[in-house]
Amino acid sequence: MEYKYFGWNENALPLNDAYKDINSPRDLYDALSYIWCEYTCAPRMRKDWSRENRTLGQCSITAFLAQDIFGGDVYGVPLKDGGFHCYNKVGDSVFDLTSEQFKDEILNYNCENPQSREKHFASEEKHLRYEYLKRQLKEYCMGHIPTQLPGGFFIYNNDEKEEILYAEENVINMFGCSDMDEFRQFTLNSFKGMVHPEDYNKISNQIQAQTVFGEKRHDYVRFRIVTKQGAVHYVEDFGHLLHGIDGKSYFYVFIVDVDQNEYLNMNRN
Repeated sequence: MEYKYFGWNENALPLNDAYKDINSPRDLYDALSYIWCEYTCAPRMRKDWSRENRTLGQCSITAFLAQDIFGGDVYGVPLKDGGFHCYNKVGDSVFDLTSEQFKDEILNYNCENPQSREKHFASEEKHLRYEYLKRQLKEYCMGHIPTQLPGGFFIYNNDEKEEILYAEENVINMFGCSDMDEFRQFTLNSFKGMVHPEDYNKISNQIQAQTVFGEKRHDYVRFRIVTKQGAVHYVEDFGHLLHGIDGKSYFYVFIVDVDQNEYLNMNRN
C-alpha cells in the first residue's frame, strides 16, 4: 500500500500486545482503513464522508486510540472554526493518520497545543464513536485473516447491482489490486465486475438455480477472473445466501484461485 498520511515513515512501538498485529502506526492505518466509516465520522461532516475521503472527521478518536496503543501525546492543529485537528507525537515521531482529508493543505505540526481526552470525551457522541472504533479494531485484530493465501472471502448484495460490501485482503491481492479502493474501482464495486464477461451470464444463472430456486441456500461454481494486469485465472466459488432481518439478502462467498492453490499444494515442503 502507498502511504500518504503525514509522518507515514515515522515509527513507534506498541506499549503492549493488546492489539495483535498492530506493531506500527502504518499497521494501525491499514486496519483503520477498513474500519473508518460514516458512523465514526464527526456528525457535522457525515454528509461529505466517502470511502475516497475516509479519514474525514476521524481525527480525535483516531489520535486517542493511537495514544492507547503507542503512548505519547495528542496535539492539535488550530482550525479556522476554532477547533483543533488532532495528531500524535510519540518520542521524536510525529504522525497524523487522518491528514489526507486536508489533501494538499499544509498543516503546522509544531506540537504546541496539547489535547486532553477528558475534554474531548466530555462530548458523549464523540466518546461513543471512540469506543466503537476501539471495539471494531479489537474485533479486526482478533479475526485478522492470514495474507498471501490463494483464496479469500467477500460479501455482496443479492440484488440487481450486486454491490460488494466487503472483500478481505487476499481477494484484493488475487485481482492484482493494492487496496480496497483500487479493487472497488477496478471491479466497478460489483460481483459482475469480478467475473470474466464471457462467464457471467452462465454462472449467474447457476448461482440463482442453486440458491434462490434450489432446496439449499449455498452454491458452487467455477469461473474466470481477469486481474488488473490482464492475467486470466480460474477460481472456485463457494457461496451462501443469507437473509437479513432488514429484508435484504446477501451472498457470503469464499473463492479459491484454482491454479495457484494447486501449485502451492504440489510445492509445499
